[in-house]
Amino acid sequence: MTLALAFGGYVWYRHGSELGLQYLTGYVIEKSLSVDNIFVFVVIFGALGIPPIYQHRVLFWGILSALLMRGAMIAPGPPCSSASTGSSTSSAPSWCSPA
Repeated sequence: MTLALAFGGYVWYRHGSELGLQYLTGYVIEKSLSVDNIFVFVVIFGALGIPPIYQHRVLFWGILSALLMRGAMIAPGPPCSSASTGSSTSSAPSWCSPA
């Protein structure tokens, strides 16, 4: 946390108060969202009755699968975005075209 705030001070000093405030605002928002995530994990684990001995394993596989699914949704983006430019010479896969 000290390093992040020191970096924010550097941004403020080097790039001005507006960018420094933007960095600090983003940092505070991300920190509050991470605390919110911990609360959500505790509620879900409690509601599903997951014993503490298995919580690390469930969290690990949940995060890993979320990253893989996110990658599966992001990967088709570049070819599909080139298909939406309207050029008739697009080399995008056929599954990118609207039906």
